[in-house]
Amino acid sequence: MGVISLKPDENVFFPAPFQEDEVYPVIVTSHRVIRIDAKAQKHEVGVGQVTFVGKASKRPFMFPGIALILLGLPGLVFGIYLWVSVMGMKGFEEGEEAPVNEQGETITNPDHTRIYAIASAAVSLLFMAGGALLIRKQRHWVNCQAGKVVWKLPVADTTAQTQVLMTIQAAINGAKAQAKAAAASAAALAAAQAPPPQAKK
Repeated sequence: MGVISLKPDENVFFPAPFQEDEVYPVIVTSHRVIRIDAKAQKHEVGVGQVTFVGKASKRPFMFPGIALILLGLPGLVFGIYLWVSVMGMKGFEEGEEAPVNEQGETITNPDHTRIYAIASAAVSLLFMAGGALLIRKQRHWVNCQAGKVVWKLPVADTTAQTQVLMTIQAAINGAKAQAKAAAASAAALAAAQAPPPQAKK
């Protein structure tokens, strides 16, 4: 037995294909909108009770991503500065004694400075790339309102988001059409069973 049991006249519209032994976070049928939470608890509402559906998205890691980019930027600038500071300078030959400047300080090998520059820039670029990936990360869901209750139906991407939205809207329209047809049929049946009006004398 799967998470849900389908009625004889009930069809699953989303996901497609649907396997009864699989667990899906969102299931839309011709009769119901079903949400399965993280604890595998089932929550459902009839499509005829849904009053609003809409798409929503957010970037949950925007601020950590910006922080990583800002953290890596100074290191990148420093690496560029180091590289430029020794541009055109030759490295010391192996075994060559490092020269001393006017203040008596030993001059750093330009090749070593280039290594520091590359290392600093590489680490900084890793931070910045990680920040960019975090900023790009998005979460998508579909807001489904029934009365005063609003569900957030989680979806994997914008394609699934559009599919769920359009599927629920189609199911709502189908339920309304069925309700109108049932009402018309009931009215016709009532009219047919009503006694004929008596003729006036």
